Amino acid sequence: MLRDISRRNPYRAQWDEYISRWDPTEIGDGSLPKGSWPGDEWGTTRNWDQVFRTMFLNFGAHSWRHCIEIGAGSGKYTKLLLEHTVSDIIACDISPAFLDALTQRLAPEVKAGRVIPVLLEGITSSEILDYLDERRLAGQIDAFYSIDAMVHVTLQHLITYLLTAAACLRKDGMVLLTIPNATSDKGFATLLADAKRCYSEQSDPTIPRFEWLCPELVTDVFARLGFETQFVLPFGGSMSEYRDLHIAATLTDLSQVQRFRNTIASHG
Repeated sequence: MLRDISRRNPYRAQWDEYISRWDPTEIGDGSLPKGSWPGDEWGTTRNWDQVFRTMFLNFGAHSWRHCIEIGAGSGKYTKLLLEHTVSDIIACDISPAFLDALTQRLAPEVKAGRVIPVLLEGITSSEILDYLDERRLAGQIDAFYSIDAMVHVTLQHLITYLLTAAACLRKDGMVLLTIPNATSDKGFATLLADAKRCYSEQSDPTIPRFEWLCPELVTDVFARLGFETQFVLPFGGSMSEYRDLHIAATLTDLSQVQRFRNTIASHG
Protein backbone atom coordinates (compact mmCIF):
# COMPACT_ATOMS: atom_id res chain seq x y z
CA MET A 1 0.00 0.00 0.00
CA LEU A 2 2.77 2.46 0.94
CA ARG A 3 4.58 1.69 -2.31
CA ASP A 4 1.46 2.46 -4.34
CA ILE A 5 1.00 5.79 -2.53
CA SER A 6 4.67 6.70 -2.93
CA ARG A 7 4.76 6.10 -6.68
CA ARG A 8 2.44 9.07 -7.16
CA ASN A 9 4.89 11.49 -5.52
CA PRO A 10 8.65 11.12 -6.19
CA TYR A 11 9.60 13.39 -3.28
CA ARG A 12 7.50 11.24 -0.95
CA ALA A 13 8.96 8.08 -2.44
CA GLN A 14 12.54 9.01 -1.53
CA TRP A 15 11.69 9.26 2.17
CA ASP A 16 9.59 6.10 2.17
CA GLU A 17 12.48 4.32 0.48
CA TYR A 18 14.85 5.66 3.14
CA ILE A 19 12.67 4.08 5.82
CA SER A 20 12.50 0.76 3.99
CA ARG A 21 16.31 0.56 3.90
CA TRP A 22 16.94 1.95 7.37
CA ASP A 23 19.12 -0.26 9.53
CA PRO A 24 20.62 1.30 12.69
CA THR A 25 23.49 -1.20 12.67
CA GLU A 26 24.67 0.04 9.27
CA ILE A 27 24.48 3.80 9.90
CA GLY A 28 27.72 5.58 10.70
CA ASP A 29 29.76 3.40 13.06
CA GLY A 30 26.69 1.35 13.96
CA SER A 31 26.56 2.79 17.46
CA LEU A 32 23.05 4.27 17.46
CA PRO A 33 21.49 3.65 20.90
CA LYS A 34 19.02 0.83 21.32
CA GLY A 35 15.49 2.03 20.69
CA SER A 36 16.51 4.56 18.03
CA TRP A 37 14.08 5.49 15.28
CA PRO A 38 14.63 6.54 11.65
CA GLY A 39 16.02 10.06 11.62
CA ASP A 40 17.70 9.79 15.03
CA GLU A 41 21.00 9.46 13.16
CA TRP A 42 20.73 13.12 12.11
CA GLY A 43 22.17 14.79 15.19
CA THR A 44 22.49 14.06 18.88
CA THR A 45 20.24 14.20 21.90
CA ARG A 46 22.33 17.06 23.28
CA ASN A 47 21.86 19.11 20.12
CA TRP A 48 18.11 18.46 19.91
CA ASP A 49 17.67 19.40 23.57
CA GLN A 50 19.60 22.64 23.09
CA VAL A 51 17.66 23.61 19.97
CA PHE A 52 14.42 22.82 21.77
CA ARG A 53 15.36 24.88 24.82
CA THR A 54 16.48 27.95 22.88
CA MET A 55 13.86 27.90 20.12
CA PHE A 56 10.82 26.51 21.92
CA LEU A 57 11.02 26.88 25.71
CA ASN A 58 12.66 30.31 25.53
CA PHE A 59 9.76 31.50 23.36
CA GLY A 60 6.95 30.42 25.67
CA ALA A 61 6.27 26.81 24.65
CA HIS A 62 5.12 25.97 28.18
CA SER A 63 1.88 27.85 27.56
CA TRP A 64 1.10 26.47 24.09
CA ARG A 65 -2.10 24.49 23.53
CA HIS A 66 -2.27 23.83 19.77
CA CYS A 67 0.74 23.30 17.49
CA ILE A 68 1.41 22.23 13.92
CA GLU A 69 4.58 20.42 12.93
CA ILE A 70 5.65 20.13 9.28
CA GLY A 71 8.03 17.32 8.41
CA ALA A 72 7.53 15.59 11.74
CA GLY A 73 9.49 12.52 10.63
CA SER A 74 9.54 9.89 13.35
CA GLY A 75 8.80 12.47 16.03
CA LYS A 76 11.98 13.70 17.73
CA TYR A 77 10.74 17.23 18.32
CA THR A 78 7.15 16.04 18.65
CA LYS A 79 8.25 13.98 21.65
CA LEU A 80 10.13 16.87 23.25
CA LEU A 81 7.13 19.19 22.92
CA LEU A 82 4.84 16.55 24.43
CA GLU A 83 7.17 16.11 27.39
CA HIS A 84 7.40 19.83 28.21
CA THR A 85 3.92 21.15 27.41
CA VAL A 86 0.25 20.20 27.48
CA SER A 87 -0.14 21.07 23.79
CA ASP A 88 -1.74 18.85 21.20
CA ILE A 89 0.25 18.51 17.98
CA ILE A 90 -0.95 18.10 14.42
CA ALA A 91 2.07 16.23 13.04
CA CYS A 92 2.24 16.55 9.25
CA ASP A 93 4.53 14.71 6.88
CA ILE A 94 4.68 13.86 3.18
CA SER A 95 5.91 10.33 3.95
CA PRO A 96 3.45 7.59 5.02
CA ALA A 97 6.40 5.51 6.21
CA PHE A 98 7.73 8.24 8.51
CA LEU A 99 4.22 8.88 9.84
CA ASP A 100 3.91 5.16 10.58
CA ALA A 101 7.16 5.35 12.55
CA LEU A 102 5.90 8.40 14.46
CA THR A 103 2.60 6.66 15.21
CA GLN A 104 4.47 3.68 16.66
CA ARG A 105 6.96 5.78 18.61
CA LEU A 106 4.25 7.95 20.17
CA ALA A 107 1.46 5.37 20.27
CA PRO A 108 0.06 6.37 23.71
CA GLU A 109 -0.07 10.05 22.77
CA VAL A 110 -1.66 9.27 19.40
CA LYS A 111 -4.26 7.12 21.12
CA ALA A 112 -4.96 9.91 23.63
CA GLY A 113 -5.41 12.45 20.85
CA ARG A 114 -2.46 14.65 21.78
CA VAL A 115 -0.71 13.76 18.52
CA ILE A 116 -2.73 13.79 15.31
CA PRO A 117 -0.71 12.36 12.39
CA VAL A 118 -1.67 13.99 9.07
CA LEU A 119 -0.39 12.79 5.71
CA LEU A 120 0.29 15.67 3.32
CA GLU A 121 -0.61 15.00 -0.29
CA GLY A 122 1.34 17.96 -1.67
CA ILE A 123 -1.32 18.69 -4.30
CA THR A 124 -3.76 21.25 -2.88
CA SER A 125 -2.04 24.33 -1.42
CA SER A 126 -4.77 24.81 1.17
CA GLU A 127 -4.69 21.27 2.53
CA ILE A 128 -3.49 22.23 6.02
CA LEU A 129 -5.73 25.27 6.22
CA ASP A 130 -8.73 23.22 5.08
CA TYR A 131 -7.95 20.65 7.77
CA LEU A 132 -7.87 23.37 10.43
CA ASP A 133 -11.04 25.05 9.16
CA GLU A 134 -12.92 21.76 9.41
CA ARG A 135 -11.90 21.53 13.06
CA ARG A 136 -12.43 25.24 13.83
CA LEU A 137 -8.77 25.66 14.79
CA ALA A 138 -7.73 28.41 12.37
CA GLY A 139 -6.69 31.47 14.37
CA GLN A 140 -6.05 29.37 17.48
CA ILE A 141 -2.68 27.83 16.65
CA ASP A 142 0.14 28.80 19.01
CA ALA A 143 3.09 27.58 16.95
CA PHE A 144 3.84 26.31 13.48
CA TYR A 145 7.26 24.66 13.42
CA SER A 146 9.61 22.61 11.26
CA ILE A 147 13.13 21.73 12.37
CA ASP A 148 15.60 20.15 9.92
CA ALA A 149 12.92 19.54 7.27
CA MET A 150 12.54 22.81 5.34
CA VAL A 151 16.26 22.69 4.57
CA HIS A 152 15.28 20.60 1.53
CA VAL A 153 12.32 22.72 0.40
CA THR A 154 12.41 25.50 -2.18
CA LEU A 155 11.15 28.97 -1.30
CA GLN A 156 8.33 28.56 -3.82
CA HIS A 157 7.11 25.51 -1.89
CA LEU A 158 7.92 26.97 1.52
CA ILE A 159 5.80 30.07 0.89
CA THR A 160 2.64 27.94 1.00
CA TYR A 161 3.52 26.79 4.52
CA LEU A 162 4.29 30.36 5.56
CA LEU A 163 1.01 31.65 4.11
CA THR A 164 -0.78 28.87 5.97
CA ALA A 165 0.95 29.86 9.19
CA ALA A 166 0.06 33.54 8.70
CA ALA A 167 -3.57 32.53 8.18
CA CYS A 168 -3.91 30.03 11.03
CA LEU A 169 -1.82 31.39 13.92
CA ARG A 170 -3.25 33.45 16.74
CA LYS A 171 -1.81 36.93 17.25
CA ASP A 172 1.75 36.61 18.57
CA GLY A 173 1.83 32.97 17.47
CA MET A 174 5.21 31.63 16.42
CA VAL A 175 6.84 30.15 13.34
CA LEU A 176 10.00 28.20 14.18
CA LEU A 177 12.12 27.02 11.25
CA THR A 178 15.62 26.00 10.26
CA ILE A 179 16.68 27.01 6.74
CA PRO A 180 20.15 26.84 5.11
CA ASN A 181 22.04 30.12 4.95
CA ALA A 182 24.25 30.54 1.87
CA THR A 183 25.90 33.67 3.30
CA SER A 184 27.39 32.17 6.46
CA ASP A 185 30.92 30.76 6.31
CA LYS A 186 29.72 27.26 7.13
CA GLY A 187 26.77 27.49 4.76
CA PHE A 188 28.89 28.74 1.88
CA ALA A 189 31.45 25.98 2.48
CA THR A 190 28.65 23.39 2.23
CA LEU A 191 27.34 25.06 -0.93
CA LEU A 192 30.78 24.66 -2.53
CA ALA A 193 31.25 21.11 -1.27
CA ASP A 194 27.98 20.00 -2.89
CA ALA A 195 28.67 21.65 -6.26
CA LYS A 196 29.81 18.57 -8.19
CA ARG A 197 27.14 16.24 -6.81
CA CYS A 198 24.25 18.64 -7.24
CA TYR A 199 25.25 19.64 -10.77
CA SER A 200 24.89 16.10 -12.03
CA GLU A 201 21.68 15.55 -10.03
CA GLN A 202 19.93 18.79 -10.86
CA SER A 203 17.28 17.15 -13.05
CA ASP A 204 16.29 14.63 -10.37
CA PRO A 205 13.77 16.10 -7.89
CA THR A 206 13.92 13.02 -5.67
CA ILE A 207 17.50 13.56 -4.47
CA PRO A 208 17.76 15.67 -1.28
CA ARG A 209 19.71 18.89 -1.60
CA PHE A 210 19.88 22.04 0.47
CA GLU A 211 17.72 24.94 -0.68
CA TRP A 212 19.65 28.07 0.22
CA LEU A 213 18.32 31.40 1.50
CA CYS A 214 19.90 34.25 3.47
CA PRO A 215 18.96 36.38 6.51
CA GLU A 216 17.99 39.46 4.50
CA LEU A 217 15.61 37.52 2.25
CA VAL A 218 14.06 35.66 5.20
CA THR A 219 13.52 38.87 7.18
CA ASP A 220 11.90 40.61 4.20
CA VAL A 221 9.57 37.74 3.27
CA PHE A 222 8.45 37.21 6.86
CA ALA A 223 7.84 40.95 7.33
CA ARG A 224 5.59 41.01 4.26
CA LEU A 225 3.58 38.21 5.87
CA GLY A 226 3.16 40.10 9.13
CA PHE A 227 5.98 38.56 11.18
CA GLU A 228 8.79 39.98 13.24
CA THR A 229 11.85 37.75 12.87
CA GLN A 230 14.62 36.81 15.27
CA PHE A 231 17.61 34.59 14.53
CA VAL A 232 18.51 32.25 17.36
CA LEU A 233 22.02 30.93 18.04
CA PRO A 234 21.33 27.71 19.99
CA PHE A 235 25.00 26.95 20.65
CA GLY A 236 26.33 30.49 21.01
CA GLY A 237 29.01 31.92 18.75
CA SER A 238 28.18 33.87 15.60
CA MET A 239 25.72 33.26 12.78
CA SER A 240 28.62 32.64 10.41
CA GLU A 241 29.45 29.43 12.29
CA TYR A 242 26.07 27.87 11.50
CA ARG A 243 25.03 26.22 8.26
CA ASP A 244 21.37 26.92 9.04
CA LEU A 245 19.38 29.91 10.13
CA HIS A 246 17.39 29.16 13.28
CA ILE A 247 14.32 31.33 12.84
CA ALA A 248 11.84 32.40 15.49
CA ALA A 249 9.18 34.61 13.89
CA THR A 250 6.25 36.19 15.76
CA LEU A 251 2.99 37.03 13.97
CA THR A 252 2.27 40.63 14.98
CA ASP A 253 0.14 41.87 12.07
CA LEU A 254 -3.16 40.10 11.29
CA SER A 255 -4.44 42.68 8.80
CA GLN A 256 -3.76 40.48 5.74
CA VAL A 257 -5.12 37.17 6.98
CA GLN A 258 -8.01 37.08 4.49
CA ARG A 259 -5.69 37.95 1.61
CA PHE A 260 -3.36 35.11 2.54
CA ARG A 261 -6.28 32.69 2.90
CA ASN A 262 -7.48 33.62 -0.56
CA THR A 263 -3.98 33.17 -2.00
CA ILE A 264 -3.85 29.47 -1.10
CA ALA A 265 -7.61 28.72 -1.19
CA SER A 266 -8.68 25.56 -2.98
CA HIS A 267 -11.54 27.46 -4.58
CA GLY A 268 -11.92 30.83 -6.28
